[in-house]
Amino acid sequence: MGIKGDGSRKLTNEARNCISNLGSEQIYKVGFEDSWAMISRKGDPYSIREAREHNSVTLTRSDAF
Repeated sequence: MGIKGDGSRKLTNEARNCISNLGSEQIYKVGFEDSWAMISRKGDPYSIREAREHNSVTLTRSDAF
């Protein structure tokens, strides 16, 4: 799933909580004009790949085991 531009403005706290429960560590930090993406495999908590871009700086997370 992903967000680009002003998509975070319509992201409710309930939606952020659900995404956090799926394993996101960055969803609460996503703000206006940020880009964010997370890819995961259902049932595999170690498959999470997450990236957030803020002010043209990319922050990534990879839990590869």
